[in-house]
Amino acid sequence: MSENTKPGFPEKLKSFFTKCRLPFKVTFILTGVASTVWFLIKVIPKPSRATYPCMQAAAPIMSGFIIWLIGLAGSAFAFRKAKKLFRKARFLPGIVMTFIAIVFCLMLSLKSGKHSSAAPLIVTAEHEANKPMGEAQGIFPGRVVWTWDPAATNENCTNSWGIRTDPNDDDGYFLPKNNNQSVIDSMVTSSVPNLTGEKTVKDAWNALFIYHNQKKGKGEVSYSPDETIFIKINQGSGDWMSDPADLSVSTDNDWRAPYYGITETLPDLILSVLKHLIDSC
Repeated sequence: MSENTKPGFPEKLKSFFTKCRLPFKVTFILTGVASTVWFLIKVIPKPSRATYPCMQAAAPIMSGFIIWLIGLAGSAFAFRKAKKLFRKARFLPGIVMTFIAIVFCLMLSLKSGKHSSAAPLIVTAEHEANKPMGEAQGIFPGRVVWTWDPAATNENCTNSWGIRTDPNDDDGYFLPKNNNQSVIDSMVTSSVPNLTGEKTVKDAWNALFIYHNQKKGKGEVSYSPDETIFIKINQGSGDWMSDPADLSVSTDNDWRAPYYGITETLPDLILSVLKHLIDSC
């Protein structure tokens, strides 16, 4: 998740500029410069980041700012050039430069009602059944493992919490009391071998390491003790909900209440994976 797509961020940004009472042109220049610098810093080292939702939100602001700069510089240059040409009685070139200057001025004055969005519009389309799109990946390309056990979670969980009253009343789906760690462990233990075609957890992870290294061009080698394993979990919301630096952005944190305890990845699932790596591998 991008910083600019956090719930409540637009409200905080609007409140900030309202309090500062900055002129529109100053705000436009500041956001234009910030968007341009941020886009270039992110995309130049890794061009594929241009497709990220946060980059798609910044791109229209950046492009509008750049077009404005081109229009401003182009009109100023063309008018000065036209003035010099008229002084030398070169009327036809002077008229041409005046026309060019007017075109640049139009770039400054024309406005668009298009909104900047952090995600493209979803366009639905009909696809033939059992005809996946894209290139299949994995040891067994395209294989998906599905495991279900109703005992893993509490089906009576109310998914509510008492942030304003008593935290002991919390009943979020992510809490330990609503998840059976041992059952989740067994589900992960059965899933990883099924994904790789191996019989044991250790062999399954070994196969995953070899496959990963082959894709990275390192050859048919497994994990070595001096290497660091990095696993990216989907936990962006949990970070900005608890980050002290982000909490200091605004003194009014009422917007946080609906998202209290938000999580995209269950702690129990992460613990299961860690148990595999530490205890079995």
